[in-house]
Amino acid sequence: MAAREPTVCGRRSASIAAMRHRVGVFSADPVPILRRLGGCSRRAVLLDEGVSERGLARAAAAGHVRRIGRGVYALPGADAAMLAAVRCGGLLTCASGAGALGLSVLAPTRRVHIATRNNPVGLTAPVVLHRGRSCRYDGPLPVAGTLDCAAQALRCLPPMAALVIVDSALAARRVTVTELYARLGTKGSAAARILLTLADASSESPLETIARVCCGYTGWTCGRRFTSMA
Repeated sequence: MAAREPTVCGRRSASIAAMRHRVGVFSADPVPILRRLGGCSRRAVLLDEGVSERGLARAAAAGHVRRIGRGVYALPGADAAMLAAVRCGGLLTCASGAGALGLSVLAPTRRVHIATRNNPVGLTAPVVLHRGRSCRYDGPLPVAGTLDCAAQALRCLPPMAALVIVDSALAARRVTVTELYARLGTKGSAAARILLTLADASSESPLETIARVCCGYTGWTCGRRFTSMA
């Protein structure tokens, strides 16, 4: 009986798999994959990326990766905030997420802000858990999108720290004021919505945000203040 010809779909799948291994996108070596994922990831994700159980065990035995808790693997020296987010099964958000996305922050936070619906245990890093829905940004790291990070900052952080993040997001044109109002909603967001009225997309730095807000509190606009000093 003649052997059955491989289907077009089968040839295509084999070709794609061979190409992926050839270019190293889905290498069986977990180290480059972990680097791309922010230095840490869950075992299930690594297996989906093409890492075999044997390859993961070899890398761990050689000290190239470390097993951190149940089902979590990390590179030596992995970022503590990223690791906390992965262990929580969540995403960095608020000030922690904003910093990871390259937005301006007033100062580094002492606690890691994580959006999750889980109840994590065994964490060593101090964390702030943000409940509710949150969407990942368009990338491989465990980080929430700019809209979620800015909205959470308005609800969670001191006013000046929140405005620095929101101004940065608006100036970079990653979000709009309309989108932020919609994301905040109305229930339990009165203070955040009032704070949002002070945001300004023209701000170019945290110092400019601070100066604008302080001038506003004293009843001056920055332009009038500088004119009177000339």
